[in-house]
Amino acid sequence: MKKIAIVISVSLFLLINLAFAQNYTTKQFGLQIAKTNVVYGTATNYLGATDTLKLDIYKPAGNTNTQRPILVLNHGGAWVGGDKSEANIVLIAQEFAKRGYVVASVNYRLGTHKANWAMTPFQKAVNAGFHAVYISDSAEVFRAWYRAIQDLKGAIRFMKARHALDSTCSEAVFIGGESAGGFNSMGVAFLDLNSEKPASCSAIADVPMPQSNLLDNYPGGKVTTTQLKRPDLGGIEGSLNINGYNSKVKGVLNLFGGFLSEGISNNWVSGNDSMLVYMTHQTCDGIVPCNAAVCLSPMSINCNLGNTPFHTKWPISYGSCALKTDFTTGTPKIKKLKIEIFNCDPIVFPLTDCIRFANNGSYHYLVNTVVRCDTIAKFIASIAIATTKNCATAGIKNLGKNSGITILPNPSKGTIFINGMEGIDKPDIEITDFLGRQLDFEWMDKNQIKLSQIESGLIFIRIKTEEGNFVKKLVIEF
Repeated sequence: MKKIAIVISVSLFLLINLAFAQNYTTKQFGLQIAKTNVVYGTATNYLGATDTLKLDIYKPAGNTNTQRPILVLNHGGAWVGGDKSEANIVLIAQEFAKRGYVVASVNYRLGTHKANWAMTPFQKAVNAGFHAVYISDSAEVFRAWYRAIQDLKGAIRFMKARHALDSTCSEAVFIGGESAGGFNSMGVAFLDLNSEKPASCSAIADVPMPQSNLLDNYPGGKVTTTQLKRPDLGGIEGSLNINGYNSKVKGVLNLFGGFLSEGISNNWVSGNDSMLVYMTHQTCDGIVPCNAAVCLSPMSINCNLGNTPFHTKWPISYGSCALKTDFTTGTPKIKKLKIEIFNCDPIVFPLTDCIRFANNGSYHYLVNTVVRCDTIAKFIASIAIATTKNCATAGIKNLGKNSGITILPNPSKGTIFINGMEGIDKPDIEITDFLGRQLDFEWMDKNQIKLSQIESGLIFIRIKTEEGNFVKKLVIEF
């Protein structure tokens, strides 16, 4: 009886500790920055050049869970600046990795064309960098935001495809970001139909040549007429990592960002009431107004010091205060919603109070990041737990009826054996990595191939048969 009691006690102890380990709310793990500057794709930027897109991956150290949730983070910066290594983004990534998440901090395409109408913009000597937000027209904001959404959707598919490498559940994905990153995150979550694509993201008229005192915002201080063209930006999913995974997320974390006006007028949120949404804002935010207003307008109107206001041409945005009303009145659009609003004093005397805004970061920041992370973790935990608990063998399944085909070994070091294709000399196959790039290989024998110039990661082998395409996913390890 003692032995039975001991076994039961140990079992209960293990079960309790296992449950505790999977709560995703308690900071109980060490921190492992698994990889930095991981390339997740390339894409054409606003000047027609190719940007190489990178992300950093944070993992919990000492955690043996094989179905960990994923959090994709993206930075702010008005779509003209910012980086995945910003201090607060790094802190949020660390906070969630310590709770058992695998976190990807993502860079996305940046850049907007500048104005030909701002006669006296802020100069660098007065307010470094602010004249960078003098945009040609509102379409520039929509197009920059749309490119960011395409990139982030590609980054999500990239992270889902890595689930075997990162020990994650590709169905338990959350996305969040600060400021412009909040706008991007809401777009990723709710811009889910090509019919919702903003008209300004199709092919539109070229940008007029910017005025000379804004050309220093372009590489080398110049721009050509070819670079001022605005072609169609393509579908909402973009072209990155079309690898059989989708870009769907379970929840979105909007940190002092919002929705651009078109998201409200076109009712993007309709039909997504199962989406989990967390938002936070300060009421006197001088960059992204908490209510419905033009982005940058509080600082621009009150603090331009006689120069041309820089919010001109920016679209109306809906901050957390406005979205709280829109999401909850009438028939609630979001059933799983948490909003934290922090009150602060707005500008009363423009020039004098502007100094207070300038010294206080325009109230455009996360109030107590560590506490907010704790609140968010507790809010999304139930979804993270339920999804990871029921996580299917996520990703691409073997397709086609020919179940007699086997591809070994898995994982592989680059030499692969294809069995079940007897009688077919060198079957018609295609091999790609999880970026969708074709990989070179050579036949060593009738059923043996060798890959060349490959790195560790996931690959997909497609074999064309009379019954359809057979697809197999393999892990390459070195």
